[in-house]
Amino acid sequence: MIKEVKKLLIPLSILGILILALVIYLVVDANRKSNLNEQLQSKKYSIFEAEDLSKMEIRSSEGEETYFEFDGANGILSASHNGEKIDVSQINSSAVYEYVSQFQKLSVIREVATENIDPTLYGLDNDLYTLTVTLKNGNTNVLHFGKRLEDHSGIFFRLDNENSVCILKDSYFQNLSSEFENLLNLRVISLEKAFVSDITFTRTQRKDKIVVHVSEEKNTSLISTLRYKVVSPVESEPKTEFVELLNKVLDFQVTQFMNIPKDDFPSYGLDQPEFTISIKKTDGETIDIFLSREIQSQYYGYSSNSSLTFKINASYLSGLNRPINELFDTYVRFEHLDEVRDATVTIKDKSFLFEILVDKEQNSVFTDKSYLKLDYRDARVITSGNDPECYGLMLFQSIFWMEYSQVDKEANPELKDPEATIRVLRTNGDLYTIKLVARDSQTYYCFINDQYSGFILDRSVLYRDNGQYLSGFGIWDAYNLCNEAIDNKNLYGVYDRPVNG
Repeated sequence: MIKEVKKLLIPLSILGILILALVIYLVVDANRKSNLNEQLQSKKYSIFEAEDLSKMEIRSSEGEETYFEFDGANGILSASHNGEKIDVSQINSSAVYEYVSQFQKLSVIREVATENIDPTLYGLDNDLYTLTVTLKNGNTNVLHFGKRLEDHSGIFFRLDNENSVCILKDSYFQNLSSEFENLLNLRVISLEKAFVSDITFTRTQRKDKIVVHVSEEKNTSLISTLRYKVVSPVESEPKTEFVELLNKVLDFQVTQFMNIPKDDFPSYGLDQPEFTISIKKTDGETIDIFLSREIQSQYYGYSSNSSLTFKINASYLSGLNRPINELFDTYVRFEHLDEVRDATVTIKDKSFLFEILVDKEQNSVFTDKSYLKLDYRDARVITSGNDPECYGLMLFQSIFWMEYSQVDKEANPELKDPEATIRVLRTNGDLYTIKLVARDSQTYYCFINDQYSGFILDRSVLYRDNGQYLSGFGIWDAYNLCNEAIDNKNLYGVYDRPVNG
């Protein structure tokens, strides 16, 4: 019995020794791996300090190339993308320095090869991205980024072809592959009026060209201001909305820069831009901005001072596609009361005579020495209330404050069958006629003294009933309402148009 027990103790002892040896091995191996991981985690490449940086060039395997020149950490001296020089004013300096800072010190996830390196295994025979960093002292570091790991957890890296290949975090690939446009500020141009001479809008569909001049207006011998003045197609003053549009053009901020290949220009309306905005500077330089038609509340565009394409919310450029009579004063022939003696108006087969005499001493038509007459009847009928309006003055405004909505100087219409003829005798004896000839169902060609003026007028200049308010009436509706007021005025020369009139 004792002998059998001894026989069992021998294999048990051997088994115990083996188990103890295995435990010791596992502990030692774990400690070794832990120490190795700690060493790799602590391994870093120190590439440069921001104040020593002079140049950085980023090239991709697809041929995309970006170049920056720095004054250390003090600023960006120059930039280019795919061979095109980028105006430094278009660069978002903070975004660029944040982008550059990721390459100052590189933390390694793990080392994968140190000897007999085969670059093809890691995509380092044709770098996915290559960064060349040049310091102020002339020293250069080349950073090679190879293939991504299959699970996209990292990217292979090699510094200056040294005898080591490591894996870096995949965030380096994410940043390297991000669009260059993310490094730009959103302003295409930013100019003060003092450095601008003219701004020209060419609108393809509307077939017009609007030229605005920046002029100096002197209030006193010492004080002057810069203001916008429309000089073409006529000399006029811009309305408030147009001034706002002009200000936005000089500080042109886009919604987003985009990389639209030229082959895709037709899809974005950029092969034949709808709008061209030309800004002529006082030094003679001209910057052109080209914009598409409106596509889903967006304009797409590019400019002559950059190779970049962009999109912009149409609401930002409110007014860009409005009729010109909503942008600036576009009177066919603007007249004041004391400048007109009479007007004979014929619309289709109906004619009427409108006569005016202003009391110059009182500068009024509401005295015994003055009159407003419609077909020899007193048209000085007014509305009731604290702020009365005059039906005769409404008719005057409809005749002498007509506005054109378009300009088409290339047209060559025939003066035939005018729908309206206005013969005006001014107080100085001058005589002129305005004739409107149908262009289509909604617009007219305008002839002045039987010569085509280039102006296109909307149908509303003749036919528009503006409801209760005595402004904005077409001539025909103003004439009918004035007759209605004369026919129905009370003893005090007052008539209030019915609400449903």
